Amino acid sequence: MGGQDAHTTQSRCPHQTGKSTPLQENVAATESRTTLRHGLNETATYEQIIRDPSRIFRAVEAAAELGSVLLFIDEVQYVPQILNDCQSILDRYAERVTVLLTSSSARKLRGAGANLL
Repeated sequence: MGGQDAHTTQSRCPHQTGKSTPLQENVAATESRTTLRHGLNETATYEQIIRDPSRIFRAVEAAAELGSVLLFIDEVQYVPQILNDCQSILDRYAERVTVLLTSSSARKLRGAGANLL
């Protein structure tokens, strides 16, 4: 597993090793909070985020105004620039937002010069 602090959990493991399933089960079990899930390995989601990368930030911002938020981004290496928005979300909404990130390619993230939080 990757790094972890009070508000961020990163899971960096190879493809098909079981990162997403346990996280999704935990996400489903979360109590009274809004859950925003973005699977970047899904074509429709990937295309939406590529067209409008700030879409995630706006969704979190709106949900955080109403209460606690869990943001789950699966396969973040497909759009590494959104890690900057994740950092901004954590900086601005640290008390209300928890971020779960998965990646099956730390090399791709480092190679892209991505913000590794």
